[in-house]
Amino acid sequence: MRDLIEALLPTGRCSLQQIAHSLGVDRKTVHRHLARSGETFSSVLNHTRVQLARQYLGNQNRPLTQIAELLGFSALSTFSRWFRDEFGSSPTAWRTAHLGTHKHPEATQP
Repeated sequence: MRDLIEALLPTGRCSLQQIAHSLGVDRKTVHRHLARSGETFSSVLNHTRVQLARQYLGNQNRPLTQIAELLGFSALSTFSRWFRDEFGSSPTAWRTAHLGTHKHPEATQP
């Protein structure tokens, strides 16, 4: 399901209904399956966004507006609010802090 969410996020059509349609099942079936594992569609969606946000922000050449779109947000401001709620800082501050502490392997070679 994560792969489907990841593929549908940039389209703006990532919903439980769309996931169910893509899987060829009813949305209640997807809901029951998620409930058995203690999850909801919203929790899986949010977890996927968190993982992708970390990955995308790791590329300092990727603009924040593009990251917002890839994560399915209609506006940068909406992405920024979500990001601050999840990570406790702005995307720019998080990127600066994390890129400054992770050196690229080629940079450490003589």
